[in-house]
Amino acid sequence: MNTNNSGKVMKYFSLLYSLFWITTFSIYSQNLNSLSADSLITLEFEAFDQDMNNGWRKYQNENNYLEAAKVIDIYLDKNDDLLEYQKVVLNFHSGQNYAFADQYELAISRLKSSIDTTGVMLDWNPYVKATIAFLEHDLIGLKAMRDTMATGSTNQNGIIPNLNVVDGLIANFDSSYTWAYRHRPKNEKK
Repeated sequence: MNTNNSGKVMKYFSLLYSLFWITTFSIYSQNLNSLSADSLITLEFEAFDQDMNNGWRKYQNENNYLEAAKVIDIYLDKNDDLLEYQKVVLNFHSGQNYAFADQYELAISRLKSSIDTTGVMLDWNPYVKATIAFLEHDLIGLKAMRDTMATGSTNQNGIIPNLNVVDGLIANFDSSYTWAYRHRPKNEKK
């Protein structure tokens, strides 16, 4: 065999070897991701939603908002025994992640499903409606919900929950939801 042909053969085998490992790694990664998502769906609500390093937040922490929203949607679909407030919170977080992913129509749909109809979650609905108003580019509605929130209850630290988020939505009204949410003012006591 001449050196010219042996060089071509070596390149061919090198290419095949590389393709084999790339394909193997890709399949392994896909299986790992699906196993990870499957295991997330079996978590208890607190671990899935409230643990800042687990559940859907794993994806959000990596700025993979669309995947976070989809995992939440699957979790909602697969867990029929969730309490009403848990469904409300999960729908909100799903909507919020769709908004972070600039999928505003899906976000609004999920956010509308996060309106508390039980009356258990005090001062929740104005925050949800303010978020929807921002996504619908309704400044008047957004400011009205902000005013409603400003008269609401404070938490144990004397802060009105999420008022600073809504202030950020107003201050950054012509920006994306992600930008507006991330550039909110600090919490202030009432």
